[in-house]
Amino acid sequence: MTDAQKQAFLEYYHDLDNQHELGYMRLYNYLEDSPTHFNFRGDSLSAEQALDKMAGNCLTLAILTTALANTVDLKVSYEKVNSAPIYH
Repeated sequence: MTDAQKQAFLEYYHDLDNQHELGYMRLYNYLEDSPTHFNFRGDSLSAEQALDKMAGNCLTLAILTTALANTVDLKVSYEKVNSAPIYH
């Protein structure tokens, strides 16, 4: 991610209005509260590209979420899924 992207996330994450939320929920809300919600498309993108376009595939969303989590030292883990993805 660019320094500006990291800074925007950190400002949101550490904002006093968000301190009542657990860290992982602040990360989720950052993506959810974005002016343009994340759109699922077929491209695998970097975290920087994903934030610019707010789009990408499942792997892109995992890359972006991991990059944001690492920025604020949130624990990240993965589970292997052996079925086709289902979006809600």
